[in-house]
Amino acid sequence: MAAVAIASQKNKFINKHFGSCPRVLCRGQAVLPVGRSDIACQDGVYLYCPKCGDIYVPKSYRTACTLALPAVVV
Repeated sequence: MAAVAIASQKNKFINKHFGSCPRVLCRGQAVLPVGRSDIACQDGVYLYCPKCGDIYVPKSYRTACTLALPAVVV
């Protein structure tokens, strides 16, 4: 990824563009978009909380293939 793209993703994470973890103990930790496949639009996009390590289904499933590409594959 280009440095500009990485900086853009960092700013989105810092500004909680992708949302925050629903767990109370995570205290609003920003989440990251992740995919479970490296093939685009095969399985959808999920949200990963780096504090608790859980993966969540986004509230809006319209994000299934458009949230952020490339997504991190776990």
